[in-house]
Amino acid sequence: MRIELADLSSREINDLANDGRLDLVISLGISVTKGIVGFQWTELRRLQPVLVMPETHPLANLKRVPLGRLRNLPLIGLAKHSYPEYASHVRGMLKPFGVSPNFVSFVNDSLSTLFTNWRRAVRRQF
Repeated sequence: MRIELADLSSREINDLANDGRLDLVISLGISVTKGIVGFQWTELRRLQPVLVMPETHPLANLKRVPLGRLRNLPLIGLAKHSYPEYASHVRGMLKPFGVSPNFVSFVNDSLSTLFTNWRRAVRRQF
């Protein structure tokens, strides 16, 4: 048996799985569950979304961040090319709280790329 771990975008996961080059996918679920024929999906754990920010950010002192506090804050998200449903997922999550996300930038790589620009970052649950 050979196991290879890879940090792939949703699009890459779909492409590799449809080409028969993936046997197992562990994913956050954003746009991965669509378009892969022949895969059985099982939820392992439901993850809470987190907000990552520098330790010096005013919200970093809170144990939980009320979603209303995200109004007008500049956010960095995952690009549509790699994660087609990411922005609409975040918009849908925030809409009931009257918040429209203010995306100022999108990254084309992976989730890990979002964290690389922060030397000292904290993560807070919503």
